[in-house]
Amino acid sequence: MAQKYTRNMIRNVFIEMLDERPFDEITVTDLVTRCEINRKTFYYHFEDLYDLLRWTLEQETIEVLKQFNLAVEYEEA
Repeated sequence: MAQKYTRNMIRNVFIEMLDERPFDEITVTDLVTRCEINRKTFYYHFEDLYDLLRWTLEQETIEVLKQFNLAVEYEEA
């Protein structure tokens, strides 16, 4: 459960940072400083920022899909 909390915390801070500046201006150092974690913790959960971006987009997609009734045809959704 602590791993899930940490991953989600990193994701939430990452999303906040994306609201403030472009992706290419975000660094691991900035992210871990804001999360108040060390670099090893970040790299335990993600290979790099692109891995975090991919996982974040997957999680956002899952949240959107949960809003739809999957029993209906995908064309209707």
